[in-house]
Amino acid sequence: MFNLIIQSADKYILQISITTLLTVTAAYLISLYKQPYWYNTLLCFPLAMSFALYKNKLEKIFFESCTSWPYLFTIIFCGAGTYIFGKHQANFYLYEVWILFFTVFTVLITMKFEFNNSILAWMGKHLFEIYILMRLPMILLQPYFKGHNYHYLVISAIITGALVVVFTPFLKWLDMHLFQVNKKRRILNE
Repeated sequence: MFNLIIQSADKYILQISITTLLTVTAAYLISLYKQPYWYNTLLCFPLAMSFALYKNKLEKIFFESCTSWPYLFTIIFCGAGTYIFGKHQANFYLYEVWILFFTVFTVLITMKFEFNNSILAWMGKHLFEIYILMRLPMILLQPYFKGHNYHYLVISAIITGALVVVFTPFLKWLDMHLFQVNKKRRILNE
């Protein structure tokens, strides 16, 4: 009987449903022991899976139809949801709804408008280095900027950018010297 259910259902919808159920369960279990920042964006993952599944259909509805009303309505609906639910961030469930509205709103905006920004392009090119290095200034500066979140963010971002500018050429140099030497040794040993 279970095989009959799986055969009759679309396998991707079933997979996304199971992932959503497991994600909600994991978020609940984590919420029993950890702070909200450990689990509060977990539902964005199944949302992104659903979006990927229906992306072509959504783009056809939003951009290939003769009217832009479906896109405008969805933007206004998600913008209003972001605004309304953003006021209730103390409640975990309303916060989750806010996160999902905000995510859909941001994705819809970026589907329509292209942001040709050299800073964003540079950050995309060096995303791995930023990800690796951003915690260093944040950990070191945190005790000095209690209560000054914006200053903390800006100074941490500037220091992270400087570290990336130094770290990227160093990695290339290290890669060239370390791995080229090992490659030469391997060739000589053969």
